[in-house]
Amino acid sequence: MHELLKFEDRSQQELPTRITDKIIYEDDDWYYADREHVTNSMLSELKKSPLHLKAYLDKANQKEEKNHNVYGRAFHCAILEPNFFNERFFVLDDEKVCLEIGGAKPRGTKKYKEWKANKLEKSKGKAILGLDDYNDIMRMRDKIHGIDYFRNLIEITHKEQIMHDEIHGIKRKVKLDAVRHEDFALDLKSSKDPVGKFRNSFYKYDYGRQMSWYKDTSLVKSIFVLSVEKTWPYSIGFFEVSDDTLDRGREEYESLLENYNVNFLNRGIKNFDTHYTRQFI
Repeated sequence: MHELLKFEDRSQQELPTRITDKIIYEDDDWYYADREHVTNSMLSELKKSPLHLKAYLDKANQKEEKNHNVYGRAFHCAILEPNFFNERFFVLDDEKVCLEIGGAKPRGTKKYKEWKANKLEKSKGKAILGLDDYNDIMRMRDKIHGIDYFRNLIEITHKEQIMHDEIHGIKRKVKLDAVRHEDFALDLKSSKDPVGKFRNSFYKYDYGRQMSWYKDTSLVKSIFVLSVEKTWPYSIGFFEVSDDTLDRGREEYESLLENYNVNFLNRGIKNFDTHYTRQFI
């Protein structure tokens, strides 16, 4: 395990608005409203095809949020910013009402739907989280916070930091889970697989490219991944991303940026054929 906690303690200082000529901090409103900067998620869609990225961008302004996005945000909030959890999420605890209604499918009854509508009306615009997901997230939180090293590591970082820069004339942005100034960035992952199989997920979901994207934009010296299993026994893995992995990820995002430049900047997305993608193989 790495001796990260020997860094000079600057955790109580406020982050500067600007730490280099390259990196600028912004807020959530800017991050989600901005359409000029490329994100790693956009590169994932572009890797499928330019049409997939176009479809992704077309849906970017939709307000409806998928369940897995709520789960991910709730997981990160519980681990990184637990004091804000109740402000941002409403737990739909329907265990008691389901027992009262009874039957094989209580959630399909009129009584349940009326109960749910009443509860949601009182949620005050918070993201809705199911009870089972909430219980799993709390157990994951307790498992991580129960280890002094990880709890202390999280405490000395700034959370949910947004940065952007420019590369090859293309604007890009990142939102880091936790960052310790120029020292390191920490990325949280929840995984359906036990820690012994996390390497498979790392390569399957192109996390190497994501970590390179994060490191090169933030200019940190090292980048770490803290992975926790979504179900019992909630196994934890702590990984430092190697230089070789970062180099491969960098090569991939550089190639995708070339694709982005050709298809979205020079030609413009309005020229795409909406039925098929023509490529050379």
